[in-house]
Amino acid sequence: MELDGNRNRARVAGKQRRLSMTSQPELTLEPSGTSRVSRSGSEKSVGQDFDLGTPGKKTTRDRRLVSARDQALEMPQCLVPLVCTAFRNALWVVAWQKGLGPMQIFSQTVTEMPTTVKVENCLKMLYLDSFLMRLIPDVLVMPRILFGPAESKIKFFTPLVDARISEQKVAELELQGMRLLPMSLFTEAKKHELAKFMISPIMVTADAIGKLKLRLPKDKKMESNFLKSALTQSWPVERTTLTPIQRQHGVGLGHG
Repeated sequence: MELDGNRNRARVAGKQRRLSMTSQPELTLEPSGTSRVSRSGSEKSVGQDFDLGTPGKKTTRDRRLVSARDQALEMPQCLVPLVCTAFRNALWVVAWQKGLGPMQIFSQTVTEMPTTVKVENCLKMLYLDSFLMRLIPDVLVMPRILFGPAESKIKFFTPLVDARISEQKVAELELQGMRLLPMSLFTEAKKHELAKFMISPIMVTADAIGKLKLRLPKDKKMESNFLKSALTQSWPVERTTLTPIQRQHGVGLGHG
């Protein structure tokens, strides 16, 4: 009889254990302004979202790759043709000034890496038919510069452009606001000097493209003999027979 009593007590205890395990209240996660699961300040809190994922797949890495692709698509991109010219035995970069405002280097926002045709069209829109220009040949890779903090970077495409401006034309254009910046500002890339100028119309200081000298091939730096020759030698016949860049509507000379 004692054996049967022990057996009955064991059955009852087993039932109670099963009841107690199945009668646990459901855990309801309430949203909190300071945490995901518990207070983020607690040492035992969960500091990350959980994703069950699929066995055998690295979901964290996949999320990072997707995030990186999204950031690349969202990153603002800007084409800043650096218009260079030789004048009075020195090399210059063309800028513009409206009234007493800061001197500006013209640019155009883009959605992808610009082609040669895109750059040429951009030059037409920005500078109208004021003077002859061409992309400097033999610089096969268009310099790209990332600027700004990690969460708000801007990508700049900065091709070098050869402009031919006569002394008479310089005098005329200076009355309209054209300014010539010494090339040395860009070869020395002094941030405090470049920060005095703006990239228009995005109005970012020009030190944003200060790394241009590092992005050019070693034998084609802005202080190299290559650039000096490119800006002073006569253009090939097919180039000299071209008409001036035709006037098109857009931002640039005479536009607000």
